[in-house]
Amino acid sequence: MSAYTWGTQGACVGTPTPDLWHPNGNGVQAQRETQEASRICMMCPIQIECLQYAIDNRVTGVWGGVRIPEGNISGEDRAYKPRMYLDSL
Repeated sequence: MSAYTWGTQGACVGTPTPDLWHPNGNGVQAQRETQEASRICMMCPIQIECLQYAIDNRVTGVWGGVRIPEGNISGEDRAYKPRMYLDSL
């Protein structure tokens, strides 16, 4: 499935607060935004594809229900993937 195809099927598409997926800092507000974005992601039909895209393309923000911090994503960062995804990726 291409990025464009799966991206249009996301639960996040059309949400009134797109900034939820890019929280700033680590304060209380950023934690709330991350939790809200992750809640929406948990109901998403393309959650796995989204998370895999973020890891493959080294992007930051909340992807597939997981907040990926700034910096390089490496093989060591498998901890950012929920355990249930590891077997399916």
